[in-house]
Parts: sequence; structure tokens; C-alpha cells
Amino acid sequence: MCFSANASFTASAALVPTGGWCILSVLRQRKLRYLPLAFVPLIFALQQFLEGMVWKGIGAGDAEMTRRFSQLFLFFALSFWPFWMPFVALNIEKRLWKQAVMCFLMVLGVIMGDYLYGQIINEPERWLKIEVVCRSIRYTYFGGVAFQFLPTVVSRSLYVVVGGLPLFLCSEAIVRRFGALMVFSAFMTGLFYSYAFTSVWCLFAALLSLYLCGALQSPEQRSFWNDWCAAGASRLHLRDAWIRLKTFLGV
Repeated sequence: MCFSANASFTASAALVPTGGWCILSVLRQRKLRYLPLAFVPLIFALQQFLEGMVWKGIGAGDAEMTRRFSQLFLFFALSFWPFWMPFVALNIEKRLWKQAVMCFLMVLGVIMGDYLYGQIINEPERWLKIEVVCRSIRYTYFGGVAFQFLPTVVSRSLYVVVGGLPLFLCSEAIVRRFGALMVFSAFMTGLFYSYAFTSVWCLFAALLSLYLCGALQSPEQRSFWNDWCAAGASRLHLRDAWIRLKTFLGV
């Protein structure tokens, strides 16, 4: 994440309860197909924590610590998400032709991610450079021979297509909206923060995963919070809302 270690750790801390709430909501509704999607905020929390440690390494001037935690952070950015996002959509989708497209993109994401990340793991001194630019961390991963001759905009677009298109294609509106938000955030990041695309887009994607906290609620949960907010605003139905809260918690 941009700015500082504290910002990364704060984002991580905020995403942990969000992820827990999403998982519990899905389990409570017994919608196990949505479970991979519900885990997204929790995984982003771990990724943001790892980038906080990258900031710590940079601040301490510890090159080894910076490299180690950068490699862990980039595992999610380059290898995990290009697999996980198509898997999320594939797990929810029911139409066969869409499943076929998602499966193809998932395999492509695994191949592309493993190739890029393999270079960083095997020869980090050659293929990876970490520096702070305009208060953001820029990860320069040269990507080996296969990606050296591709324009940056092409390689980034390929990455966004692999990770975002399966979500955008999904028949479920919740997933489509999340995919649209992810693709839009990638476009805005490339437009304004091209110099630190990986770090900044991971920030935006992590914050956008907060959307899932509300999207994955059951109708009963959504109705409860709507009524609670209305009661808190008007104070006319506060007792009613309190009774519903106790019922909701099973007290």
C-alpha cells in the first residue's frame, strides 16, 4: 500500500473483521459457492500486512528483509490473484460456456503468474527492484524474456483481463459489480499512479473488497441494519431496534 507502514497495517487491521464478517455471513446462509469470494478481504488483509513489513524493511535499511517481504507480497499480486479471481467466478457461475472461459483464464493466470513469480524467486537480484517513488513503493519486476518485449500497457492489460474479466462475466450481480469496480480501479491506477501500479492497485482492490461486507449479507441482515440505522437517526424506534438486535444475536 502507498504512504507508510502504518497505513498498510491500518488497512490490514480493518480488513480482518470485514473478512470474518463475510465468511460468517456466507456460512450462515449456507452459500458455500460464495466462500472463496468471502475470503477475499481476509487475504487482502494478509497482503497489506506484508507490504507494511516491506515498508519496515525499507525504513530500517534492511535489504534482505525488504526483499523477503516483497517476494511474499508479490506472490499474491502476481501468482495468487490471477488464479483466485477466476476461481471465485468459476465456483459461482452455472453457465457452461462462461465456466469454460473462466477456466481458460484461470489456467492462463496460473501460467503467467508462475512464470513471473518464478523469475523473482529464483533470481531476485536480476529480475526484481524495489524503490520508493512519490511516497509509494514501486516494484519493478522485469518478467524474464517473454515479457521484456511487451509494452507495459499490454502486460498490465493482460493481467487485468485475467483477473477482472471472469468476475465481470459472472452471472451473479454481486460478482459482476465487484469485477467492474476492480477493472475501473485498475484503469484509474494506470492513469494516475502508473509509476507504482502494483502497490497502488492492491490498495484500491483491498479497499474495494469492503464492498463485499454489505453485498454478502443475507436479506435479514440487510433489513436489520437498515432498520437499525433508521432508528438511530430518528430515535423513534430505538427500542424496536434494540429488541431486533437481541433477536439477531440470539440473546
